[in-house]
Amino acid sequence: MAFIQFSKTKQSLNNIILFEELYDKASQKYFDLYEDVFDDSCPDFRETTQKYIKEMITHSEIDTTVPLYYLELVNNKKSQLCLCESELIALEASYKKDSLDYKVKKVLFLDLINDDELFHIFGHRVAEITRYSREEIQKIDEGCELVWCFDEQEHYHIIKCDSKFILPQNIKKNLPFILKNSLIVLIDSFGRYGVVDTNEGNEYKVILEFIYDYIRLDGFGFAEVIRASMCELIELETNQVLAHNLLEGSLQRDGFITINQDNSLQFHTKNKKVSKKYKQIVNDESHYKAVQDIQTNLWGFIDKDSIERIKPQFENSGVFRDGFCILQENNQTIVIDESANVVFTSPYEKIQHYKDDMFFVKQNTQWGVLKNWKFFVAPQKIEENLKEELQKAIKIAKKEFHAKRYELPLYEYIQLFDTFKSREDLEDAGLFGHKVQIDDASFGYIGWHYPSSASLYDMKIELPIDGIGYKFDKINLKKD
Repeated sequence: MAFIQFSKTKQSLNNIILFEELYDKASQKYFDLYEDVFDDSCPDFRETTQKYIKEMITHSEIDTTVPLYYLELVNNKKSQLCLCESELIALEASYKKDSLDYKVKKVLFLDLINDDELFHIFGHRVAEITRYSREEIQKIDEGCELVWCFDEQEHYHIIKCDSKFILPQNIKKNLPFILKNSLIVLIDSFGRYGVVDTNEGNEYKVILEFIYDYIRLDGFGFAEVIRASMCELIELETNQVLAHNLLEGSLQRDGFITINQDNSLQFHTKNKKVSKKYKQIVNDESHYKAVQDIQTNLWGFIDKDSIERIKPQFENSGVFRDGFCILQENNQTIVIDESANVVFTSPYEKIQHYKDDMFFVKQNTQWGVLKNWKFFVAPQKIEENLKEELQKAIKIAKKEFHAKRYELPLYEYIQLFDTFKSREDLEDAGLFGHKVQIDDASFGYIGWHYPSSASLYDMKIELPIDGIGYKFDKINLKKD
């Protein structure tokens, strides 16, 4: 791939500035004509300003021969207008990594002005990105290039000269990703990936050189990199390669998976604990990960420390949530706990885990909610929005228990609800903000103080009151 001459990129950057100036002039002309209009919400604003820009463009300094590129995903409505060739190359690199089928259409700037849809898309793109000033662009020499960031579908460009990154003056306003993240993945004009540290002001530090076919960060100082079809794990603080045989896409918060020469898999924690060899490992974020035995093909589970907690004994895999896992076994749907005990055999058409010991079940085309394996919400006809409608029904059912908060001991009343993990859980139980008396002496109010309520207090035995945790037997609910 030939290096892209920065003179072409300069033309594109200048066109963006000039277009914005034309847009401002056209908008002002519109508002001068329609003095009672104060914003761009008027239906004919877009058409009128586009007409004014067409009239002015021939007398502007815009180079209408500069090409842009319209990249469209096949069998997908998503499309992207690239502002220059370097963005096209970078975007293609990200699409190719995901094996996405796309097509590219070259568009001259003059053609774009005369195409209503592309004109609107271009205006939207210009509003999204950070513009360099004329003075900043003129100071940039021919040895520079644009590098690109694709951060959660947002596209940003930064000018790179050797190891120096030149940023616009208004960076704090228009480049929020720089403020949010210390390390960020960028793609250069050759479609190669690199990592920079954005805590160095305008002199950003290159952590990983732009030599990789793909890089994915885990947010905890580790990077999954691909180069020449080899997937590796790199610790960014030391640049040490921790694994040369990483399973692509396996890097997670708690660990990663490697492929052995015999194609067996092993799960590694980041503190160097390693599992046994398995045929398959389901690397999700759950507390227990499903693993398939090499010899028997049966499934079991390992914990976050790579220790086998449930030996392979099941025909199929599943996902643990809140201590339960739904499995298909011997033509039946069963629910097991973390000790591999079968706690429920489902007679229903379908069963879905909601949270804690609550499950959505389908019976005779109707859906209900089980809690402790009994109906908490009776089956009802639901046409759409299954989860939303059942959540509403659960809230209604919980409110029916509110009167019991003064009849039952608090520890018994709490058991009627889910494990308290949020302020919403306390609200569902009618306890958030509730006035209480502590040890027949002082008064206070039940609250939720994130993150301390989620980490310091055991909601099964105590509740936070004015920032302090009190055991149930110390708390008396006071009626208003």
